[in-house]
Amino acid sequence: PSEVLAKLREVFTAAGLSASDQDNVFFAIEHMSFSKNIDRHYRLSLEGEYVQDADRLESLGAMGIARAFVYSGKHDDKIYDPEIPPMELVSHDQYRNHEETTINHFYEKLFKLEGLMNSRAAQKEARRRTEYMRDFVREFRHEWDLD
Repeated sequence: PSEVLAKLREVFTAAGLSASDQDNVFFAIEHMSFSKNIDRHYRLSLEGEYVQDADRLESLGAMGIARAFVYSGKHDDKIYDPEIPPMELVSHDQYRNHEETTINHFYEKLFKLEGLMNSRAAQKEARRRTEYMRDFVREFRHEWDLD
């Protein structure tokens, strides 16, 4: 929302942040998301990369699993449907508008985040969290097939 960004610019100016630094922050906010980087990769400042890594790490591991199911429940998405295969996402619009299941979200986005981390520390932590999620999805699909 432009009102929020305008207010943020006022706060930054009052705090003495230069116009250049403010532009850098706003560019990172606008271009750090996974979906914004499907069509093309946006190069962020070092600070923007750290924020991007933190944002992506929040989507992984046990907390990421919980967030995925809460989001899907809120949007009435199916948990899993073997008749709906995961898609290879090629655009922001496709990402926002395709038929999704919670389990497919792991394949379409979450498992890919590990390879998109900027810093070594984030790569290492993402690897650990992603392996935990892969174990979860393997077990989920195993139990689904038993029913």
